Amino acid sequence: MVADKAVCQPVADALSETGAVKPAASVERSAVAEDRSGVMVRVRLASYSGEGAAEIMAGLAKAMRKCTASKGRAVTAGSTSAWLRTTAIWAAPSA
Repeated sequence: MVADKAVCQPVADALSETGAVKPAASVERSAVAEDRSGVMVRVRLASYSGEGAAEIMAGLAKAMRKCTASKGRAVTAGSTSAWLRTTAIWAAPSA
């Protein structure tokens, strides 16, 4: 997935299986509004090996301070999909 703003790329990476840091395993679920308003909620849980989780979280923390809205695109198996706005919510790892 490619973000239109470089500062937002860590968000795109976290949403993608092919980001800068690849997960060891992940699962995701999506829900679309019944009224067909275009509202969609996507939840993704990913596991990373080594320092991967720390790298993703650090990138998200930095990006979310400056990336308030973005456009992006993903190209997989010949199809293109787009995301217009993403709000990422995460829990910082405890020390």
